[in-house]
Amino acid sequence: MEKRTFILLCSGILLAAILGLLLMAAPDQSGSAAQPLPRFQPGIWDQPVIRPPYNSSAGLFDYPFMYQYELNASTGFASAYKKYYRPTYILAPGTNATIVMNVTSYSRQTIRIYVVAIDNLPAYGFGYVQPGPLVLRPGKSRLLSVQVYALPDASLPDDPSLVEEGDRQLACGPWLEAEGWQIGQGFYLKPTP
Repeated sequence: MEKRTFILLCSGILLAAILGLLLMAAPDQSGSAAQPLPRFQPGIWDQPVIRPPYNSSAGLFDYPFMYQYELNASTGFASAYKKYYRPTYILAPGTNATIVMNVTSYSRQTIRIYVVAIDNLPAYGFGYVQPGPLVLRPGKSRLLSVQVYALPDASLPDDPSLVEEGDRQLACGPWLEAEGWQIGQGFYLKPTP
């Protein structure tokens, strides 16, 4: 009798596990399609945002490069500091400055890295000069400089989703690309009063 009880118990557990897997894999029948995220969300920039190549079978951690901000190497700002994970660059109207990023290759071949966009720049009198490509050999690191500027009439936008109200600063996000991968990391740009 004990053998039969044991077999029934094991069969019940196996049946419950299979049913659970089938329910988890079932498509959503609610009829509500997921809405795409807006192009820019300041809250997501606390860590790098990684976009793999379209239709890629690569894993999320197969990205060919990564970068980080070099606050001490950046020049032309009234000041630059890091709060939590994101740097803040304070820029006086009518001035030019340089943001420096340390880019490291994780690829097995030489790659060309481009700055393809900086979300929220140019806008409101702030802008940047598109740098040329950065060529990196496997396993190497180099500095990439991006020139930013503030026109004399630069101001923060009226859209509250783009500005952190407590500090009155513009949330920006540069996108670097190589081998179809795009990686973005946020910073704040704050005009001097």
